Amino acid sequence: MPGAVTFLHEAGSALNLNPHTHSLLPDGVFAFEPEQPATFVELPPPSQQQIERVLGTVVRRIGRLLQGSAQG
Repeated sequence: MPGAVTFLHEAGSALNLNPHTHSLLPDGVFAFEPEQPATFVELPPPSQQQIERVLGTVVRRIGRLLQGSAQG
């Protein structure tokens, strides 16, 4: 099972309004066996091909958003 914790911060260091988040993300998953404590299983880093695939998706989606905002 994956796990993550995210904290919402609403102010910057000068107490100005600055909504943002801080997240803790493990490099793995937690495995559970009956009657056993949870075990953390570290995952390998992503391959270059996986990184390029995610980057391509992000670039396409941002491009569509920018095209939509230019038309509206």
